[in-house]
Amino acid sequence: MNILNELKNSVPIAEVVTRLGLNLPTQSANSLLGNCPTGHPSQSGQCFGVNLNENYFHCFSCGEAGDIFKLVELVKKCDFKSALQWLVDEFRPDLKADLGKEQLQLAPQKKEYFQRADLFRLIYAYGKELLYTPVATQELQYLVNDRKYDLEALKKTDWIYFPPDQEIKSYLLQRHPEAAVQIKELKLQGHYGDNFRLAFPYRDSHGSITAYIKRSASPKGVTVTTWDSKKYEGVRYDSTPGSGTKHDLFNLCNCKGKDTLLIVEGYPDALYFKTLRLDNVVAVGQGLLSKTHLVALEEFGVKNVIISFDNDPPKVDSKTGKEIITGVENTDKALNLLAGTKIKPYVLPPHWLTPYKDPDEYVKAHGVEAFKDLIKNSITGAKWHAHRLLGRHDIHTDLGRGNAAQEAFNVALGLRHIDRENYLEIIGKELNFTQEYIDEELAALHRRNEEERIKKEYHDFFQKGVEYSQAGDAEKIKQLMQQNKNLEMKNLHSTVPIYSMDEFIQDIRNSPEGLKTGYQRLDAKLVIPIDAMTIIAGRPSHGKTTLMLNMCLNMVEMYPEKSFLFFTYEEPIKHLVLKMLNILGDQVIDQRNNQIMLTRYLLGGHTHRKPIEKAKARLDEYLSQGRLRIVDERKTAGQLYETLQQFSEEHEIGAVFIDYIQKIPSGNQFGTRQLELQNISGQILETATSLHIPIILGAQLNREHSKNEPGRLKLENLREAGDIEQDANLVMAIYNEAMDKMTTDSVDTSDGGCSKFRVS
Repeated sequence: MNILNELKNSVPIAEVVTRLGLNLPTQSANSLLGNCPTGHPSQSGQCFGVNLNENYFHCFSCGEAGDIFKLVELVKKCDFKSALQWLVDEFRPDLKADLGKEQLQLAPQKKEYFQRADLFRLIYAYGKELLYTPVATQELQYLVNDRKYDLEALKKTDWIYFPPDQEIKSYLLQRHPEAAVQIKELKLQGHYGDNFRLAFPYRDSHGSITAYIKRSASPKGVTVTTWDSKKYEGVRYDSTPGSGTKHDLFNLCNCKGKDTLLIVEGYPDALYFKTLRLDNVVAVGQGLLSKTHLVALEEFGVKNVIISFDNDPPKVDSKTGKEIITGVENTDKALNLLAGTKIKPYVLPPHWLTPYKDPDEYVKAHGVEAFKDLIKNSITGAKWHAHRLLGRHDIHTDLGRGNAAQEAFNVALGLRHIDRENYLEIIGKELNFTQEYIDEELAALHRRNEEERIKKEYHDFFQKGVEYSQAGDAEKIKQLMQQNKNLEMKNLHSTVPIYSMDEFIQDIRNSPEGLKTGYQRLDAKLVIPIDAMTIIAGRPSHGKTTLMLNMCLNMVEMYPEKSFLFFTYEEPIKHLVLKMLNILGDQVIDQRNNQIMLTRYLLGGHTHRKPIEKAKARLDEYLSQGRLRIVDERKTAGQLYETLQQFSEEHEIGAVFIDYIQKIPSGNQFGTRQLELQNISGQILETATSLHIPIILGAQLNREHSKNEPGRLKLENLREAGDIEQDANLVMAIYNEAMDKMTTDSVDTSDGGCSKFRVS
């Protein structure tokens, strides 16, 4: 439960006003007006307004604005935590048990959000009146003649006439001259300037207007030249900036209490359907269903969604060259996003709308009742997936039929029971499989998956044995033997043969040894483990990158039959190659600016320094033979896995170096940076274990890591980096005392402290 949203949705601001004892005598159906509770003077006595529909307040004079939490803070002169406590005590004592939860640290909306919403509300009322006046003749004709709105039905929609920027601001200043600063800062022009006079408001899930979507009154759009002299043809839509339109489904605020929603693409479709008494329609616009959309759907208690995306004609993807149908592709993505949620997905297949492009056109051609019949016959998401899978294979050939069956059964095992039945009903019918055959194949596949699971358990088990054996830890080996007995009992009735101790010992003998670092003192204490993640941690400028480059070059030399990859997220390739030449050449041209002087030596075409020439030849050999690969593309953790998986199919990977983990983008959104890094670390660990390769990552320690104990590095210093030490088998910390004392610019990387040697 999100207690903030629970309070917002259940406590009317009018009751908060009453409970706080505010005197706001002037009332209308939707608002309260009066003097600001902060006490500043007001000429009209109506500068402070409370919007009863959208549960917020705004003072046009002093600019204060906010929701019920901010109102309590303002009147009672308290902080957010105290305001929250007061609201719970006064209105929802049943929520007291949830007050201590971490989610309550979420801050309410900033006052600028409510200031803009209030000004946008005035624009809406003004534009609504103008739409039915001579100034909006062209726009009104477009809605009635081209979009086929009945005039009375149109008046029930949110369409408005949107005057030019300065005309709107002049109107607002006449209404509220005391809000001159807020009005001046209001941004009303979109990317295409101030060219469109037709618009409708974009409301967030609370009903507040966050933006205006603008529409050309020409059905085919207009030609626009933007401020940067770029020319665009056929432009139909634009929007005011800062809208955040991707965060809330369009029209969701009007669907409270609905357990089933119809999701369409076009905003105008949702506007139009509302006039036809289809009051459960929301829109994603031209984009996709997103994770933030799902959050709002779940908060609204939505149980079912019906996806009805546009029936666009096929087009060629510029990246892949493949023909795609946008509505179909977006439906697939929406269903994948809904997988794992409590929301049940259904689909109105786009081709059911043929020959029409979208639901709007279909309704205008056949009427709303015909469209309702389509909605009633929507298929489950599982059936949609089945049809899509079959469409990817030529099921009229034995090979295509076999591939379709293999893919279908793998998918079926991951579905919920009722979805599996729907899915296999289609598969069985199209492939002419009996129910007996389907049951047998699923059972066999389940057994194979179970075998793989058990094999993995034992693989992880004997990997620990290898590492404990190399470390000479007899006590842990003894504990491991007891764990083996537990595994045998766990899998006693499995179809997989029992993994014996003899097999275990043999596996240990056959397991590859860990990698040496090339540093004799370090190699005497440890090895870089295979199938695992190793961290090299240190504070900024203490030599993490230099140490990793040295280790990488050492390994390339020691293991000539393997390929080593170095992914850099901080420095370009040319900088790393220069550093590697510096390491291999071991030449001091200039004590303070050695890399600069080395660059000048190379650019000058000199060849008189033999150690550097040998280093150039050596490094060229490593690179040209593919023994060393340096990559400076900013790949996400998922893309790293795909890249390494493909590379490992043709090359034997010795080790992968990544500099450094905090720079790896996640590709997803997370509540905190720590959660993001935990996710990245988990994906990197999964890559190492599944591909059976060692991955060595740099990690940055906090500069404030140990003020009381200079030079002493601890594992908890990594916790700010997302608990990555939990995923690592080995953590080495590097500390440069000279750099710490700021007495010299040089970085000594010859000595690293082993802060952790843990096998898991």
